[in-house]
Amino acid sequence: FDHSKTPFILTGAHITQGCRKCHFKEDASGTTIQKFTGLSQDCAACHKDNHFNQFDKNGKTICTECHDTKSWDPVKFDHNKTTFRLDGGHEKVLCLKCHKSVNDGKRSFIQYKLKDTRCESCHF
Repeated sequence: FDHSKTPFILTGAHITQGCRKCHFKEDASGTTIQKFTGLSQDCAACHKDNHFNQFDKNGKTICTECHDTKSWDPVKFDHNKTTFRLDGGHEKVLCLKCHKSVNDGKRSFIQYKLKDTRCESCHF
C-alpha cells in the first residue's frame, strides 16, 4: 500500500508505526473497529496534549509550529518569535528557570505561557 497517495503522507516516526496503531481501534464495548477513511489528521486525534491547551489558537493546537514528526523535541521553536525575546543574559538561562512545573490540582505540567513577564516577576 502506498500511503503517499493518501491525504496523510507518512513522515518521521509515523513511518515506523504499524497500520493497526492508527487504523484499528477498540470501541466502548471492546470491539475492534477498522477504519481507513475519514480519520482526523490533527495530532491531538492520536497524541495527548501535554501542554494542556496552552498553545491553542481558535480551538486548535498546531503542533507542527514547534515540533516535527521525527520526535517531540521542539526543534522548530524559536523563542524570539514569542512575546518575550531572549537577549542579553536571558540567552543563557535554562528553560526550566522560567518555565516551571506546576500542579493545578488535577495534573502536573510545564507552564510555558507565562502570565507575567515583567522584570520584577523574576528579579526582585
